[in-house]
Parts: sequence; structure tokens; C-alpha cells
Amino acid sequence: MRKVYAAVLCLTICGVGGFVVNAAHGSTFVLMDDQQLLETSQVVVVGTVTAIESAGGPDGGIQTYIHIQPDRVIKGSIGNDPLVIREPGGTVGEMQSWVYGAPEFQVGERALLFLVRNPDGTLQTNSLAMGKFTLDVDANGHTIATRDFGYGTSLLLPGTTPALVAPQARSQHFAPLLNRLRKLAQDQPVVPAEVPILTPPELSTATTEYQERFAFLGSPPARWFEPDSGASVNYLIDSTGDTTLGFASSRAAVDAGFAAWTNVPSATIILGDAGTTAPGPYNQCNINRIVFNDPFNDLSHTGCAGTLAMGGYCSIASSTKQVNGTTFKQIVSARLTFNSGLGGCSYWDECGVAEIATHELGHTIGLGHSSDPTATMYANAHFDGRCAGLASDDIAGVSFSYPDTGASPVPTFTRTATPVGNPTVPSAPTPTRIPPFMPTPTLTPTLTTTPTPSCMSATAPKVVIGMLNSPAGGQTLLFQGTATLPAAFAQTLNPIINGVRLLIVTTPSSLVDVTIPGGSYAKPPGFGWKVNRKGTTWTYTTKTPTLTAGIYKVVIQNKSASSPGLVKFVVRGKKGGYVVGPADLPLTAQIVLAPEGGQCTKTIFTGPGPAPSCGLNRTGSRLTCQ
Repeated sequence: MRKVYAAVLCLTICGVGGFVVNAAHGSTFVLMDDQQLLETSQVVVVGTVTAIESAGGPDGGIQTYIHIQPDRVIKGSIGNDPLVIREPGGTVGEMQSWVYGAPEFQVGERALLFLVRNPDGTLQTNSLAMGKFTLDVDANGHTIATRDFGYGTSLLLPGTTPALVAPQARSQHFAPLLNRLRKLAQDQPVVPAEVPILTPPELSTATTEYQERFAFLGSPPARWFEPDSGASVNYLIDSTGDTTLGFASSRAAVDAGFAAWTNVPSATIILGDAGTTAPGPYNQCNINRIVFNDPFNDLSHTGCAGTLAMGGYCSIASSTKQVNGTTFKQIVSARLTFNSGLGGCSYWDECGVAEIATHELGHTIGLGHSSDPTATMYANAHFDGRCAGLASDDIAGVSFSYPDTGASPVPTFTRTATPVGNPTVPSAPTPTRIPPFMPTPTLTPTLTTTPTPSCMSATAPKVVIGMLNSPAGGQTLLFQGTATLPAAFAQTLNPIINGVRLLIVTTPSSLVDVTIPGGSYAKPPGFGWKVNRKGTTWTYTTKTPTLTAGIYKVVIQNKSASSPGLVKFVVRGKKGGYVVGPADLPLTAQIVLAPEGGQCTKTIFTGPGPAPSCGLNRTGSRLTCQ
């Protein structure tokens, strides 16, 4: 049985030449030589890392900002002013988003950096880890430059029959490398270029977490939890398709990868084609999306040298599950972006892309590289006509992470006949075990629409409905209390994953019956959950409370550190139709913290005393239940 790894992956292609670097699993590089790397970089500097901070982006993604103090500028008119480069991935609170092939940094280290200018003017390393050399001093006092592509990488050797090999670590003396780069820079023609932005503007207002290291290695591994309840993991596909292959072939290659993993009879994982979507930026943790042609310039590109594709997943560190004696983090989203301009590359046809897609999809469900050279998840690509085929060790790996216990029914295939947003393109061939079509891109489970049958009693519950003298639709709501839930559930409490459901019911009708969905806060659309640094307080806010029955704020606090299983909640609503009077009592207030029964709290407020009871104030404008 091979070991299963977890992280976010990317697949990159770089030019021929240079030296081979540290072995890893998941990203693929064709090494650019010094001249290619220098020519395609707008800035080349030697400097020291002075600070590292990570922040959640408005699209639900995570980015990390590396502060650099240059001491040598080899290329680019930037002076020796401090600069900040932006790299994809990182950790914010309990959310983790890592990219195989991204460079690793630590505060205080010295590095040689090849930087490219992003479309917004900011800087990042050229082709991820290919643009970073770590500088150290050896036992003889000589400065050594080492390039480490990190865990999850391989080296693609182009030619008549392209092949992937596992690269080996290798260093070189820095002085001759520096002299060579200076000469190459002097020999390059001077071409006017836009001045880069040395500090990303969003950093001045972003809420960040400082880190000592930016490194994607970690434990435990990760997997999707949806297959445990028979649910599928669905991906939306960019309706434009690859420019060279066309949409039909692009989708067929991806669908073949879905089918390969889905059709393993000893595993419960189900990967589904959920239809098409408009392309979107890579760095998002709130959607499962596969994008072609890199329309948002997330990747650097120099023909067949550069980055082929970047993909991976986001996970929640605090949400874990034991499977086959192994603790897994929960994967909550997957994404994959293919680069543009690859049509002339020898490996770029439907069969080759299908093998690449199958391999990369394996990483998005938490699988690392196999030690079996015949496996599709082996570090080396085969390009042997297997397309989306799996070998025995691939099957063993997915069966270990997603074991079939016989409890999950085999789904039937249902799918729209015409892709959304691309009505002229016929549907791709039907796989034999693809789940029902699900048009929504949401990654969080939808809470049940029927009341949870068994709930814990709340402690100090309180419901206050105000503005009752106003016309219907003008009322306010406060619902708060505490509850002691099963300790095992409290340990995995995470509204970003599950959302919450609120029910306030009177004798004649429901005042509130609304599901607040999971998902991190994003602007736009201007709603979602935020979590504090300790991962103990979650706050939902929205600028459009009309979409949630007037509920505009929900705060969930896990107080288990002081009292096992203790959870505190506060719900606020405004401009809602919360019209209620004495004749409508009793009133029942309930909050559901997860789909499963028992993970909720409910209180029934009767009319006048004894408690819990409700009463109006003198003017009849406010009902207080406690």
C-alpha cells in the first residue's frame, strides 16, 4: 500500500537546461536555463526575508506576502527599497491552501529571486519555485545557491517521447552564478518596461497573520468527507475549453479523469461533471472549478517553457476524521487552471491531457505519488496511450482513503443534455458511474429541510422580537443562548463547512426557517463566515439580509476550552416579517449546527410564566422570551 499525501498541487512546464533540483511529488517542471529565466523575469534581486504574513482574499482564497530587503539588484530599476512579493497559498485561521511547486520561505533567510510582474503590477516568483534560490554558506565559507522545487514536483524532459523523472537535489556556487547573471543582464537589450508595484496595495487594509515560515508540508493528510454519506464531489468546467483542443475534447479529457476515479468499485469517491461555468481566478476556496487558457494570468508563461497548469485544494485543519487508522483533514474545495498557448507542445492532445487530468484529479482528492512506476499517480508521466487509465496501485491508494464499506448506494448518471453557457457544444460521453447533475457550485453541505428530531436543551435562551408596532417586514430579532453539545461534535464544530439552520416557530406558522450556508466571507458577493485566529469563534455577516429572512449576523462560539461541549450563539435579524402576538404562543426557537440529529439546541417558550415564557412590554412593541 503506498502512502497517501495531502496538499494543493500544480503542474508546470519549464524550458530545457539548467540543473536538476530537489525531488518531490505533484508538480512538474521542465527547467529553464539561466538565460531563459533572466529574460522572462522583470526583476532579479538578492535579498533577505524580513517578514511573512498571510491573508484571506475577497474571493475566499489565501495569499502570502513575503517582505524582502534587497542588497543586490541584478535586473530591474527598483533600487534597494524594500519590496513585498505575493505568493499563492498559506494558512489563515483553520483554512489551509497550499500549492505544490510554490517556493518556501522563512524569516531571516537570504535568497536570489527571479520575479515577474503580475497584471496588477505586483511581483511574484517566476514560475513558482523555479524563480527562487536559497543562499547558504557551506563548511568552507562559500555561498551556495540551492533551488528546491519542494514536495510535489517532478521534472519533464521534452523530446520526441516526453518523459517525467523525479529530480534530484543539486546546489551550485553562488559567485559564478551571480557573475553569469550579471553578464547576461548586461547583454540583454534595454526594453522600456512598466515599473512594478513594490508593495501590493491590498496589504495596507488586509487582516493578516504573521508567520515564521511559508511552507506547505504538513500533517495530517486530507480527503473529502462527502463520499462517507454517499455524496459526490462535483466540479464546474470552464465553458470556453482549451483554445487548441476545443471545448468538447477538453471536457472529454476531464470527464475521463472523473470516470477513472469514480469507477473504482472498492472506493466510494464520486467525481462529477456539474456542468459549465464562466472562467474564474485560481485563488478561490469557495468553488470547485476547472479553467482553461489561464484567462486571469494566474500563471507565468513562455510557450512550452513555463507553467502548464496549477491546481489543488483547500482544507480545514480542525475538521478531521479517522479512516483506516489514519487521521485526515477535510478538503473543502478543489481547483485547477490550465495555462494558455500549449497547443504546439508535443504532449498536448486529448489523450495526454486526459492522463494529466487524471493524475491531477488524484491529487485534488488527497492522493500523493505512488512508488509503483506503472501507476498513473507515479511521479513520472507515461504518455503510453493509457489516457485516463488507472493501475492497481492507483486503485489501492484511492480505496485506502475512500474505502467502500458497502453502505453507500451506487449512483445513477443524470446530466443536462447541453452544457450551461455553451449551447452549441454537444454533451461529452457518459461515464458509467457519474453522480446526478448538481448545478450549484456550493461546496458546503445543504442542511436538511425538516426539523432535526432530537436536540439539546438550551441554557439561558432568549428571544427578543422588536418593532412589533411597525408594519410587517419592519421587525427586529435577537436569539441567543448556550448549549452543551456532545464533546466529539464540539471538537469538529465549524460553521464554515456546515453552515447553520435557524427555526423560530409559533402556533400558526414559522417566523423564521432559514439555512445560513457555509463558506468563507467574500466581497463580492458580500456575505459569508469569518473565523478568529484560534478557530473558536465564527461570525456570519451579509449585506443582503433579505436573502436570509432578515438574518444579518450569526455568531457561534466554541467554549469547550472552559467547559467541554459548551457552545454559545447569538443571532440578529432586521427588517423581517417577525409578527407575533400573545395568541401565537407558544414559540419554539431552534438552531441546528450540523445536518446530523442531536447537533442542535431547541427551547419552547410558553405564554405567561413559569419560565421559559414570553411577555410583551407595556406598549406591545417588543416581545421578550426567556
